[in-house]
Amino acid sequence: MLGSEEEDIADPYVIALALDLKQIRHGETVAVVAHDNLVRSTCDSLGLRCLELTEFLSYIRNNPSNHQG
Repeated sequence: MLGSEEEDIADPYVIALALDLKQIRHGETVAVVAHDNLVRSTCDSLGLRCLELTEFLSYIRNNPSNHQG
């Protein structure tokens, strides 16, 4: 369910994980996929790339060798 309390609780953990990955994986693209404006603005203020779901899916379709399934 979009906008649920459980989803809101997970947001800080997803952002924290993205920050950790960004520090560990120098030179690799790290992005959060979110629609929520608060998440998007938080990512922006922290220097994290944030994509809409459609952008993410397009990226995956166009770059199949950049991810492992």
